[in-house]
Amino acid sequence: MTLNIEGRNELIKFRMQQAIECIEEVIFLIDNQKFKIAVNRIY
Repeated sequence: MTLNIEGRNELIKFRMQQAIECIEEVIFLIDNQKFKIAVNRIY
């Protein structure tokens, strides 16, 4: 699969947004002492 610059930038933005959401979920889980679930999300 070959992406042009615009497509690549969109993919980067999408993956970054997914990572940010995952980090926010982990912070929520840790704040609520759901450590086992948080550890699974970290990976």
